[in-house]
Amino acid sequence: MGALADHLADEGAGELRGRLGNANLAALLAGAVYRSVHPPAAAAGRKGRSRLARDAAAAAAAGGVDAEAQQEVTVALAQKLPALLTQFQAEPGVAAPLLAIPSFMRLEQFLLSKQEEGYRALLQQADGLLQRHSHLPLVNEAAAVLVHASKHGPAALQEIGG
Repeated sequence: MGALADHLADEGAGELRGRLGNANLAALLAGAVYRSVHPPAAAAGRKGRSRLARDAAAAAAAGGVDAEAQQEVTVALAQKLPALLTQFQAEPGVAAPLLAIPSFMRLEQFLLSKQEEGYRALLQQADGLLQRHSHLPLVNEAAAVLVHASKHGPAALQEIGG
């Protein structure tokens, strides 16, 4: 996921991809995050898989999330996501899929890894995009980020977002 985020952040390649290419890459990144946190339920019973993979798939089948993958996503994207949102704030087709990602992140990881500034930047970007745009998918995702942070963010950091 970090490599996809790095590729999206590459301005030179972004110019070659154009708006549609950047929007597609952002959607691919959001989809990859979703898939890693919600592994396919059908894989739960496969032989030859590690116990951890079977447990993660069983959790997905029960409607749960893979907590280890959620933490890996957070570590990989905690610094990159706010920067990407800053870079693509004027492109709602790119920013909307990027705003879908924080709901799959383990927000308390920001506190554990002493990245309060990254958390603040993420919430400020979501708030700013919510106030500046009328693009409905972007507005919905920005609102969802703020609601998710207020419900699932660490108590010590919830004041930062407010």
